Amino acid sequence: MRTTCESQYQEGVGILLSKRAKNGLIDWKPISSRLMTTRFKGRIRNVTIVQCYAPTENTETDLKTSFYSQLQDTMRQGNNRKDILIVIEDRNAKVGSKNLEL
Repeated sequence: MRTTCESQYQEGVGILLSKRAKNGLIDWKPISSRLMTTRFKGRIRNVTIVQCYAPTENTETDLKTSFYSQLQDTMRQGNNRKDILIVIEDRNAKVGSKNLEL
């Protein structure tokens, strides 16, 4: 049985910054409840971080396709600025023989 908290909050992304990182923050952009970008000033090149929370394997195919399409578009946009691109993701993998669908 799920608690209220578990059933209420199914997805979301965020990033925790130190004071130094906060000072270097150029921009941040929420893309969806599963995807966001942050951009930092670097010494030589700026850094774009794409933070994402992937849907689980048992999520509807249309939602997974939409998420990965949105992730791909976001990554392309980060590369256009010649930034260093870092992707941090939680893929929600399920491992073990009990998680296989036959």
